[in-house]
Amino acid sequence: MHFESNLLLGIGLLLLLGFAASKVSKLLRLPSVIGYILTGACLGLMISPEHLARYGGALSLFSNLGLMFIAFTMGENLHLKELRSEGKTIVVIALVESLVSFFVVTLGFLGLFLLFTLLPTPIFNLSMMDSFWIALLLGAMSMASSPATTMAVLHEYKSLGVFSKMLLSVITLDSALSLLVFALVFTVTGDYLEGSGDISWLKIAFVPLAEIGLSLVLGLVLGGLLSSMMRWLKERHEILIVNMGMLVLASGVAVSFGLSPILIGIVAGTLVVNLKHSHSRTLSVFYDLEPTILALFFILVSSHLNPGAILTTGLFGLIYFALRTMGKSYGCGLGAQFVQANQMVRKYLGLSLIPQASMAIGMLFLIQSDPRFSVFEHFMTMSGLAAILMSEIVGAIMTKVAVARAEEDTRRMALFNQAQ
Repeated sequence: MHFESNLLLGIGLLLLLGFAASKVSKLLRLPSVIGYILTGACLGLMISPEHLARYGGALSLFSNLGLMFIAFTMGENLHLKELRSEGKTIVVIALVESLVSFFVVTLGFLGLFLLFTLLPTPIFNLSMMDSFWIALLLGAMSMASSPATTMAVLHEYKSLGVFSKMLLSVITLDSALSLLVFALVFTVTGDYLEGSGDISWLKIAFVPLAEIGLSLVLGLVLGGLLSSMMRWLKERHEILIVNMGMLVLASGVAVSFGLSPILIGIVAGTLVVNLKHSHSRTLSVFYDLEPTILALFFILVSSHLNPGAILTTGLFGLIYFALRTMGKSYGCGLGAQFVQANQMVRKYLGLSLIPQASMAIGMLFLIQSDPRFSVFEHFMTMSGLAAILMSEIVGAIMTKVAVARAEEDTRRMALFNQAQ
């Protein structure tokens, strides 16, 4: 029997190993998601590249479905009535922290590559233009945060307070902005690398806007259909079958047309949760399935995070991680200062945006699969994966700490107000 070639056997073993690793993480007072991530990373080391490539399509489908599910359940915490009063704060913080992260990472790597050109022995055989495009792509990638890691930590520690809801709202806008900017940079870079030097500005404007627009429309259609069906579905098992079927169908459409499962899921979940007749019954059927789907998602996504990458390109991954963390932290603080947000948001929100996996890995796959980027795709992929592995492990811990401290400050403030 070939264990590597049996997909179902492999998935069963992964779930059990991930469960065991999560228990070890809890004993060490770490988030369970770290156990899942390390299980997936070890999987990437143990399984041969040929077998991993053979099942790459199936693993990608599972990952997309998991991402759709996670984004959909994020909508549970996005009540528009509650967030309306904080709308300006959320928009400004998300915009400022995303742009600051983009510029810090881009300018940081441009300066680093310029410094390398002054060395007597060149480290890379890349032109300054290639270095420029790499810096832009890394800057665009740095804008994305990981909704999956954040959701896993929040659910594990049952953190559903005001700070948690603001964090999820910022990540929602963060995701849309990062998709838009990365699509723009990816299109411009690809057109330039084709060799003609001609850049189609119509294509640059149309492609990202079409992707985001169609994702929003599909999310609205999905949310509307799920909400309307709740009027005729009475039994819990009926609701589960229909909901899962619709999410799988939408995920398949997203894969076929290159749309964003994150935006589709978030829009659908937000619409469902704000329609009173469908809210509780639609989302409650997923509660028992959620831990299994989260575990499988993190293990499969993390299988691409080969720890060996840290040994070869760890320095550049570490630089990217440091620049991005600096950009997110400073950007959140700056945005919070613009809108005069409270100290809780200024101190802790930036730390909660460090995790970066699902969207960033998807961006790296786009670069890796496009032959136009062959000049530097290996450097981008290895450096990016090394940085993502660091951000997921450190970010999960920082998110736990930030959310715990933010909610502790909230409780103290409430007690202080009662005393007054």
